[in-house]
Amino acid sequence: TTWPPAAGMAALQGNELQVTESGYIDEFNVAWGANLRDRWYIGLGLNIRDLTYLKTTSYWEDYTSSKCVYLGSQLSQSGVGISGSIGVIYQPIQLLRLGVSFHTPVAFKLDTHTSGEMYQVTGSNKRLDSTYVASGEYGDAYSLTQPLRVTAGAAIFIAQRALISLEYDYRHWKHFDEPMG
Repeated sequence: TTWPPAAGMAALQGNELQVTESGYIDEFNVAWGANLRDRWYIGLGLNIRDLTYLKTTSYWEDYTSSKCVYLGSQLSQSGVGISGSIGVIYQPIQLLRLGVSFHTPVAFKLDTHTSGEMYQVTGSNKRLDSTYVASGEYGDAYSLTQPLRVTAGAAIFIAQRALISLEYDYRHWKHFDEPMG
């Protein structure tokens, strides 16, 4: 891809973009369950999620005049979310199990930090004679709520050799069709 050079620069000789992403969501659960008369099974849970995400971008433009422009940016997010769950399974006869579970919305508290920098470099090596052009940083803390979830299901066991199972999973994504901003 080529485009006109920046003001005062010679023709664009080449460019390079490098993007790296890493992160994870760990979930820790504390749960309790009970069996009532081998017909009713009840479970309660407390769920804690630990989230970390990092994205780093480096972009170089090389010009025929031995000048380069470097743009770099970094975005990091981290936070903790908490939710609860309850579930019930009912087994009216040996061959049939009916179940329902309710998962509360996940409430996250997140921190976001972004930074960026721009350098103009003169010389054949991209690391020589750097001239600082601009940089900036921004950080913010905010809340994010993922939707509640309800699951219902039924299972039929046939002679301990086969299983027919149906499940419905509902998530309440309210205001999903509204523009963000």
